[in-house]
Amino acid sequence: MSFKKNIRFRTSIRRLAAFVLVVAMVLGLNGMTEFAAMPSVQAAAASGDASGQASTTTTAQVTTTTQAATTTQAATTTQVPSTTPAPVAKLEVSDQTMTSITVSWAAVPGVDGYILQTYNYTTKVWDPVDTIVADASLTNYTYVVNDMNAGTTHRFRISTYIGTTANASPVVKSIKTGCKPGVPSITVSKGDQCARITWNAIKSTGYYVYQKTGDGEYEKIATISGSSTTTYLAKPLTNGKSYSYKVTAYSTFAATDDGYAYSNTLEGSSSNEETITPGSVSKTSSSPYLYSTVTQFKASPAYKTYALAKKVNTTKSFITPGVATTNVDGINSSNFVVQGNVCAGSYYLIGAYDSTGVENSVIYVMKRSTHKYVMTLVLPNKEKITDMAYDGTNVWMTAGDYVACVRYKTITSKISTGMDSTNISYMNTYTTVSKPTYMAYYDGVLWVGTYSSSKNYMSGYTIGNKTSKKPTLTYYKKMQMFGKTKAIEIDSSGYLYVIRSHQVKKGLSGYVSQIRTYLPTWNTSSGTVKKNSNKKICKLPAMASGVSFYNTYAYIQFESAKEEECKYPTDRSWAVKLTNLR
Repeated sequence: MSFKKNIRFRTSIRRLAAFVLVVAMVLGLNGMTEFAAMPSVQAAAASGDASGQASTTTTAQVTTTTQAATTTQAATTTQVPSTTPAPVAKLEVSDQTMTSITVSWAAVPGVDGYILQTYNYTTKVWDPVDTIVADASLTNYTYVVNDMNAGTTHRFRISTYIGTTANASPVVKSIKTGCKPGVPSITVSKGDQCARITWNAIKSTGYYVYQKTGDGEYEKIATISGSSTTTYLAKPLTNGKSYSYKVTAYSTFAATDDGYAYSNTLEGSSSNEETITPGSVSKTSSSPYLYSTVTQFKASPAYKTYALAKKVNTTKSFITPGVATTNVDGINSSNFVVQGNVCAGSYYLIGAYDSTGVENSVIYVMKRSTHKYVMTLVLPNKEKITDMAYDGTNVWMTAGDYVACVRYKTITSKISTGMDSTNISYMNTYTTVSKPTYMAYYDGVLWVGTYSSSKNYMSGYTIGNKTSKKPTLTYYKKMQMFGKTKAIEIDSSGYLYVIRSHQVKKGLSGYVSQIRTYLPTWNTSSGTVKKNSNKKICKLPAMASGVSFYNTYAYIQFESAKEEECKYPTDRSWAVKLTNLR
């Protein structure tokens, strides 16, 4: 970071005149008197500069000192005593912009200058900004530090000096401050009695969301904490009315131990303005996206190419909902991609995420007995639901760095409302040995693993207090897994089904998509459960993403319906007899 100063320095012409007068007087003396007078003249001149007095006073002091030198030579060899400079009373900051900060302080009489420093948060030391020579004509100083980055934190301190910078006063610190955050860019999606405001992340403490109705005035409707949250749902709104939105970022800086009462929250400039008119929206789509009939499905490349497709029970398969449009709590989106799935009680659940990162992830609820779409549950964040599991009481799911838990009864209570889309919250979240991307439940143990291109271990956790408000997970054992594991399931007979899927690209470069079946040795005293040799391997179409089971059937899910580069897309889960996989 470079610094450019903007400070007034004035040179006293009269002080120069005084110096010329002193020289003339000295040259008028003879012999030893002339030689002895010189040091006193220099000391007097230095004393005058340090005191900050006007040049007329300095001249008088110089003259008096020169006359005294003719009386006693001893006086000419006297050294100026060391003086501890007085400190600056208070350092202040103001006029923070995205690229500069103004630092100011009151002049300190009797000092030669000021040392301004800034704290380097990388090296953990104080770096010099500049050394400012005192100007006797100034009562206050201002210094503009330029070429900074928006939203960055800065801290300054200052000391005075006399003679050299080594003879400095105690430092005075300001508060932590910083540059104003940058300007976000927003987009607004209209919904049914609502609007979704989305913006890009800005280095900041958080955001303010402003709304105005029609030609009215803007009002702050939300304060968002944290720079990573970049979306807000404004509701309830009135359909048919016009609403406009702006977003600003803000940064908050804590005070130092000096405790000066500065304003330490800086709000940046407003984003662009976006105006929408909310209105009714469509329900989550439930029709097949690619193949509207079974005949069309059987004519698809996936069905013709893969042997397992011929064993699909099309009447038990589930049409993948939400591909054409998903109702995200009143806002339509056509960007959702399905991943994990699980059979839970009377329902078949499919996780899906917004590929554009705008809307929160969802769970599509299907009635297991009818294979029909029921409703959409909107989750509290955008984390991908890459796999799910059901322990008979709770539904477990991957949620970014955590495992999340939702009570099954909470899901059924949401279904009873009859709404097409509604929000649902996690009951609890849990940290596991590794980032969770796949999971399955079997015999009181939740098995959790992470996707990797090479072999690694998944961990088992016994579930305690399943019916309480906070079930527990306790580490149990581990099992070595193949690389490229995407999803797993364990049926009631103890068979482990492993979906491996990786690098689906145009031309199928590095293509892997298959389901492997194992019968592990579950009852073992060892800390590692052996999965043993695979019983069977079945090839699958591209982008297999989930597998679950109910009674005698496995349900294999795919995320390929909208993938243009996929040669074998499919828009439904495959219901296949478990015996066909063993």
